[in-house]
Amino acid sequence: MESLDQLKEYYNQATSIFKSIAALRKKGESIPDSSFEMLESVFKEIMQIEEFFLITGDNKFWGNVLISIDREVDFNIMGPVDIDIRTTPFTLKYNPLYCCQMSFSEFTGTIVNELTKLVMGHPEDYARINNSRDEETHRILDVASSLASTTILQKDMHIEDGKSKIRLTKDLFTVSGAAAAFNNRPNEMESFDYYFKYLQNAAKGNNGQLPQMPGSQSAFGDEFSEEEKKNGKSTHAWEGKDPQDIKDKIRYIVRDAYNAMNATDRGTIPGSIMERINFLLSRPEINWRDYLRRLIGTIPVPYRKSRTRLNRRQPLRGDLCGRLPRYVIRVIACLDTSGSMSDAAIQYCLSETWHLAKERGCEAEMYVVECDCSIGRVSIIKNEHDIELLMKKGITGRGGTYFTPSIEYINGASQYKNKPKEFPNAGKFADAIMVYFTDGYGENEIPKPHTYKNLWVVLGDESHLSLSQPYGEVKSLSKDKAAREYIN
Repeated sequence: MESLDQLKEYYNQATSIFKSIAALRKKGESIPDSSFEMLESVFKEIMQIEEFFLITGDNKFWGNVLISIDREVDFNIMGPVDIDIRTTPFTLKYNPLYCCQMSFSEFTGTIVNELTKLVMGHPEDYARINNSRDEETHRILDVASSLASTTILQKDMHIEDGKSKIRLTKDLFTVSGAAAAFNNRPNEMESFDYYFKYLQNAAKGNNGQLPQMPGSQSAFGDEFSEEEKKNGKSTHAWEGKDPQDIKDKIRYIVRDAYNAMNATDRGTIPGSIMERINFLLSRPEINWRDYLRRLIGTIPVPYRKSRTRLNRRQPLRGDLCGRLPRYVIRVIACLDTSGSMSDAAIQYCLSETWHLAKERGCEAEMYVVECDCSIGRVSIIKNEHDIELLMKKGITGRGGTYFTPSIEYINGASQYKNKPKEFPNAGKFADAIMVYFTDGYGENEIPKPHTYKNLWVVLGDESHLSLSQPYGEVKSLSKDKAAREYIN
């Protein structure tokens, strides 16, 4: 009860600050930065207590999910909460200007509703259905997501049965609201795809657009100005990503949240959520090669100027260059040379990485960084013969394990940037994929790599990686059947 009382106290403080901001807004007066700073400070306390409130109450699973993702205040999102899937780990963002219009129980319900969408895989559904990022389709997806999550909260979690300490806000899209808006009541407890098709059919009779339904109000109870619309960020920007990649990341979040619970607490998980957990945890593990292949397929294609093609914007100007795609796949293979990986295992990993980079049928460059407690050598691989020459020279190192030197080289630290021959292209890997092969036992923290995407391949189990934040996916080399003969 103490955490609930604390939550109420801080929430009342935040509401009071919001009301003073709203009053200034209504008068047309400027709002001092200190007001937003105070509101943000109070809300950070609320976010911490909210996590404790969930994990020690009747909603332990949601508390564990909340612990597995980052949290931050963002006054620019056009809604109370949003999950940013572009970060690793995902980030739950709060906009206090919306949240403070709710009671604390509605605030908790809003968080649980958003986490339900995450666990049920709605970000993956957005990316799968609306890869082209069509605005009207996005709106239909938002309503479908709300229908799918609220019916779970109402019917399976009994969120509004009088005993629950959390509530849903009145402006959420529900099955009852859809029935009133479209004169056709959808079923309850159905899949995301079911509700999406239901809404598509409703839109067909309205020139392809979904009729208006009750929805979230603006932060100050009136319409946003054009400037606010321009600067604001719409919620659920989940399209344009790799659906399988999103599903994999959700799987890890759900797995960690579930494994942190004892048998008694697991019995409190609602049936529909438990079905989803069983589905996610029963999926076969994706090996590091398949995951790297997927990462390579997402590398954006840069362009080069060419006189052989007209400029698309001004085709009558022959003096202007056109553009041609420059397909170059760049991979940084960092090798932990502390002695745990045999030469055979290293050669297998390098050869597989090189072949995956060349699969797209374009130019490829692979930088091999040999590092134990310091970087021993950086080599550029442009064909498979270069790998054979590298192995004949012998792998350097065989000392202790430190990840930081490799990351600092990638990020362009001065001690590497000032030696271009020894450390080529230091700090110029923003479009590259880093693959770090290691036994996992090193530092607890590293700088964030300035790369496109990252993959850690651990010799044994994924849990052996010592990093608290690897800034990328972690896969096991021992689960790669083809690699086992080189490991043992």
